[in-house]
Amino acid sequence: MSKKKEKAQPGWKGLFHTVLELKLPWLWIGLSLLINLTETTLLLKLPVTTSELLGGNITGSALGEAIAFYAITGFVGVLSVSAMAHAQSLAVRRTREHVWGKMLRLRMDWFDRNDPGELMSTVTSDSGGALTLVNILLNLPSAVYYVIGAMLTVGSYHWLLAVSCFALLPLKYVYALLMGRAFQKSNMRLYDRIGVLTGFLADRIRHLPLIKTYTNEKAETENGEKAANELLKANMRIVHQNNIVVSITSIMDILQKFVVIVVAVVLLRKKLITLAMWLAFFLFSQNLFSNMDTVFDYWTKIKGLQGNFQRITEIMCAEQEAADGESFTENGNIYFENVTFCYPDTDTPALNNVSFTVPEGTSCAIVGLCGSGKTTAISLLERLYNPSSGSIKVGSKEISELSLEDYRKSIAYVQQNAPIFSGTLRENLTYGIDRECPDNEILTAAEQTGFAEYIALCPNGLDTEVAPDGASMSGGQSQRLVLTRELLRGGKILLLDEPTSALDVQISEKIQATIENVFAEKTRILVTHDLAFASRCDQIVVLSGGVLMGRGTHKELLKTCEAYRTMTEKEEIE
Repeated sequence: MSKKKEKAQPGWKGLFHTVLELKLPWLWIGLSLLINLTETTLLLKLPVTTSELLGGNITGSALGEAIAFYAITGFVGVLSVSAMAHAQSLAVRRTREHVWGKMLRLRMDWFDRNDPGELMSTVTSDSGGALTLVNILLNLPSAVYYVIGAMLTVGSYHWLLAVSCFALLPLKYVYALLMGRAFQKSNMRLYDRIGVLTGFLADRIRHLPLIKTYTNEKAETENGEKAANELLKANMRIVHQNNIVVSITSIMDILQKFVVIVVAVVLLRKKLITLAMWLAFFLFSQNLFSNMDTVFDYWTKIKGLQGNFQRITEIMCAEQEAADGESFTENGNIYFENVTFCYPDTDTPALNNVSFTVPEGTSCAIVGLCGSGKTTAISLLERLYNPSSGSIKVGSKEISELSLEDYRKSIAYVQQNAPIFSGTLRENLTYGIDRECPDNEILTAAEQTGFAEYIALCPNGLDTEVAPDGASMSGGQSQRLVLTRELLRGGKILLLDEPTSALDVQISEKIQATIENVFAEKTRILVTHDLAFASRCDQIVVLSGGVLMGRGTHKELLKTCEAYRTMTEKEEIE
């Protein structure tokens, strides 16, 4: 497995943008913070109350007030834990929902630069960083509040006591700065490795039949071990850093307590403070130093969160598809006008200044050798990508000006490998249809496409479970399912990308006949290597290396287009 290049570190702006974009449960976070601050206020009074008792003030009223105070403090503490847990759970759930929703709306060229398999862990693992985020939002303000409140109280006893508490502050600052950077890099590497392993497993499980066919289990086991080992190394790096943090923190705590105890004892001997003040200060110091450590510790957590949210930040900052626009009410001719398009990170155009027209209600085949730009043309028409220059129109409207959702609902898209999800036949047949489809309507459409024959063989009818990727069906059955779905959707334009390339000749001819009969009134654009299928279309567009070589009917192109004539001679088509 190749070693991946480390990605650029996200800055503060990216992190803040991500936090605001995630739509966290701010109401619950605010409520939890309020309870936390209330608990902190009570904890600030705890040393004074306890010192009075230890000083001998155990009268009935004082003892009763102290017991009531401890009970209230404990109750608020329970509320704080409960509210925080709820806020954390909601934060993780909403983060996953928002990241997934954002991913679905990103432009396709973003996915061309990122491995979708690795991105699975962005929703599953990376989103767990919301727990850390909520902890920071709730506990950091409370820790700062406690430190300030405690220092004001301690300073009122004697200013030297307050100064002694900050004796190791410069050392702690340097330590937090260095460890913060280290944790950021380590977390970035850790979550990157989680993504690599997740992507590897998803890809190999999806292609398990291929692995078994080539008896390559041993090699893939080793590949999986390498990916897991890289994740282990990244994980152990953080473990070692945490051990370092614990060791350094313990040493600094010992030094810090030594300094303040010495200062306090000196002040007590010189009678500059009272015994009650000494007891209160000693009790304050237990929570004061832990809260000071929390402030510095959360600095390293914030830096680590930047690494944790690396890919989430990239997704939040990535450009989405332009969804707004006019309603698609006007059908008409389809116009490609001087369309040029380059895929990301390439200089060679996939389409170069291509122009042609598909009259409404007619059929058009786009043919050419592999890499000629056929699929690119319908990907542009589907608005999966935007032309680098030129325009595509339906009727008088540029498709880029139309509402994306409205426009795509008007398009039926049948691909080479019929896309089928796991679930029931009914769920697959009605996928993407935002209205109720009665069973009789589904079965009527299935009769038209020939899919009813398969449904009749299923004991549970439309409730029959379908294997992932349609593995329980043949290629012809899968294509008929997709054609039935597109018939139910009722799109005005039918795009067909090699719909029969994976089928045998007999089944292919039946599918072609179904397409021609069932969708006869639709505008049909077909991408195919099957020139016999293409020759029956009203118009043929010939592409080569992204350049338009000719357009016309089959007979016209035989006379005018040498590239087409050469292709037909190889297939012996007259």
